[in-house]
Amino acid sequence: MSESKFTSYPAVFSQVGHPITVVFPDIPELTVSGENYAEAIVNATTSLKRYLEKNRNSNPSSKPSALKNVRDSFPKNLVQLVAVELNN
Repeated sequence: MSESKFTSYPAVFSQVGHPITVVFPDIPELTVSGENYAEAIVNATTSLKRYLEKNRNSNPSSKPSALKNVRDSFPKNLVQLVAVELNN
């Protein structure tokens, strides 16, 4: 039986017009969107999980930024952690 590992990354949600865009400052190549916040969160979670599982051996020592630091960098946006479960 494989063990699971939980990890989370800060995500920045912004809405200028439509749709809602989600970026991960620690993973600049990962940007997703959704028609509403619920869909944006689902898409962000799914995409983050796929990205981390695909790239798990690329930079295993990389740690996510502190949530407070990201919030300070994006004061006008909603910033929250997106958590995923990764299988070992």
